[in-house]
Amino acid sequence: FKQLNMLFYKKIIISSYFTLLNIYMVYTICSIRTEIDNEICKCYRKTIKCDQDRSNNHTSFPEISEILRRKTDKFTFIINNKNYFKIPNNSFKNATYLTRLDLSNNQLFQIEPDAFNGLVELISLTLVQNMLIEVSFRMNDLINLVELDLSMNRIEMLNNFNKNFQNLIKLERLLLKSNQIKQIEIKFFSNIPNLNKISLEENQLEACE
Repeated sequence: FKQLNMLFYKKIIISSYFTLLNIYMVYTICSIRTEIDNEICKCYRKTIKCDQDRSNNHTSFPEISEILRRKTDKFTFIINNKNYFKIPNNSFKNATYLTRLDLSNNQLFQIEPDAFNGLVELISLTLVQNMLIEVSFRMNDLINLVELDLSMNRIEMLNNFNKNFQNLIKLERLLLKSNQIKQIEIKFFSNIPNLNKISLEENQLEACE
């Protein structure tokens, strides 16, 4: 009986050790100094999440390309609730394995043309609740993008979208709810062959030319 008892306790100790080791691996290897504007981002399995409130007053988008370069398998990156007003060119140039990017609820009103260069594996881009007036950024590298969510911004027209959407052959969902869209050019849809859902609720549509 004593031997069985000892064996049972050994199994518990070994199991606990591997559980703790697994937790350690998830939270330390994943977040090797994943620090943005003095915030240690939360990291679990395949998601890095930086979502503390905007009390730190940083307005410049941080240099994160080196942080993201350390990831060697597919992952999601979430950065919300910040005061960032602009995303510079090549901000994600080393994020080869990034598949989902969520930049919601910031203060973004400008995204430079080549901000998303290199995101060839990206399937979902979320820019909800920012201050974008137009979509002037290029998406040439986003060849695997399936969903683009631009809801709750201040976008007024869908015109120069056309040239920016040229390589989005896999795009299925385009969400534009709660903007200020008044006009859509028909040719806007010509380069999005697989689009099967477009959300335009709560806009100010006057014409589709």
